[in-house]
Amino acid sequence: MLRFVVSILFVAGFVAGVSSDAQAQDWQPTFVDGVLQPLPNGFPEGPITLINVDDAGSSSGLYVRSLQQALENISPVDIRTTDEPRAAGGTIHTVADVTENREGGDQGYFLVQGSTIGSGTDWLTEPVKKETGLSIEDVNFFISTEAAPWAILQRKDAPWGPSFAGFVEYAKAHPGEIKYISPGVGGGLDIFTTWLLSALDIEVNKIPAANREASLAAVGGGAGDITTNNAVSSLKALDRVDVLLVSIPEVPQGFGGEGTGSSSDYATYGIENIAWGSYQGFLLASVVPEDHVNWLHALLSAATEQEAYQRRKDTVPGVVIKATSIEDTNAQARNAYVAAEPIVRAAGLYWEDNQ
Repeated sequence: MLRFVVSILFVAGFVAGVSSDAQAQDWQPTFVDGVLQPLPNGFPEGPITLINVDDAGSSSGLYVRSLQQALENISPVDIRTTDEPRAAGGTIHTVADVTENREGGDQGYFLVQGSTIGSGTDWLTEPVKKETGLSIEDVNFFISTEAAPWAILQRKDAPWGPSFAGFVEYAKAHPGEIKYISPGVGGGLDIFTTWLLSALDIEVNKIPAANREASLAAVGGGAGDITTNNAVSSLKALDRVDVLLVSIPEVPQGFGGEGTGSSSDYATYGIENIAWGSYQGFLLASVVPEDHVNWLHALLSAATEQEAYQRRKDTVPGVVIKATSIEDTNAQARNAYVAAEPIVRAAGLYWEDNQ
């Protein structure tokens, strides 16, 4: 039996290293015949490369290529893609490599694809700063263009019924009774679930599973009460489990019924709305000039409105397409980092503890 106690600090403000240059603040995007016009200083003067840090056929590889296609008709320069698979923490390593070793890397000509939440917590489990010299303040999480929820799932015959409010009431009345089958201690799904249970002051019996598939099988078979999984796996398992809550503000179509909760319900319980889920976007080093970042943000934001990109709603389960602001995206990454740190340390997974 495990009692979760987490002290969370919420990050406010903006990313270090981004200036408040008046020219950058006053600039407004201009489109001519649908094409975003370069900045007065000429940026961009050459091709822009979208870097996928996984295999070409991976979900991130398909994501990058969808954006490349959407950008073709609105960018004044060529948009290229490269596939550069790396091990854990590879997104930040790629940001460091681009900035230090590639011409134009410190100006915004190379955008590194990454998950806002996953990349934001890499500093906790991997020796990223030690190996790259970059702290989270040195990286600009300048946009996410889509989000797919993580889902807390429950067994079909749960005694509280298909209701998040019913779950909270039951769990508080029966401390330690609910069996939470962790899909992987210290992973993003587990960190999210642990954070939420702690914020709700709910005590559970946490039972680690070998992986996501094993945790889903346990709850689907009645050996556990709740678990957490990604959107794709959750939808495939709805014949065995119900969706208790999704980690984004709106419940996507097909994910649940009237009692299914979302992050919009956090306020009911006095919980700050930290973003959790698969938020896909791009990273730059904080040394990239602010006006260049603003231009790139305008370009990618416009890409999300293109039909070629909107088609992802037909192929990616539960995806919500929305370009987030520079400030909000950075806050998402930093809030996840702050919220996850005590959980990772308590699990013995902090990188310094495993050297």
